[in-house]
Amino acid sequence: MTSNFIIRRATVEDAPQLSLLGRKTFYETYTNELSIDLDSQRIEEYVEREHSVQAYCETINDPLQGVWIVFNENGNKEEPIAYAVATRFNLLPDYSSDPNDFGIKRIYVRRDYQGKQIGWKLMTEIIVWFKTVTPQPNRILLRVHSKNLKAIRFYEKYGFEQLDEQSLRLGERIYNIFSYDLSHRAEQ
Repeated sequence: MTSNFIIRRATVEDAPQLSLLGRKTFYETYTNELSIDLDSQRIEEYVEREHSVQAYCETINDPLQGVWIVFNENGNKEEPIAYAVATRFNLLPDYSSDPNDFGIKRIYVRRDYQGKQIGWKLMTEIIVWFKTVTPQPNRILLRVHSKNLKAIRFYEKYGFEQLDEQSLRLGERIYNIFSYDLSHRAEQ
């Protein structure tokens, strides 16, 4: 059976599905795939704050941010399988205060749909959006956990270049985070 994927901008009506999908993909990635020993109380607070329905409604309604949702059509039922969040303001203020810099906050694809070019198509949608917001986007910046090798390979294959490695403290634990830049692709 061939799957048909639909990528579209998210609306506030999608916020409950995004909340569930965001939580699912976060835990799939960080506890299942990466087996990272997370500070459970801090992570629970983070997930509740960042993946609440209210947080997604606020993000969707923010004109400086773009949110996409991907569905797999199964008969009459639409099933969300991936999403992305991008922002016009710079997520990495250490590198730039240029208003033409953009940030990718999240690209998550459910584990059972990875390897089907969904992330690539989401990235393309994000870059198209950047160019509608600013005809001459400068840099596209993001951060990724140093142990998230699947994501790192994806970003590097897409053309991102590592800028540096930083330490991020969450509770009692310190995590290594890589910063990436996609300057040349934004210009195309």
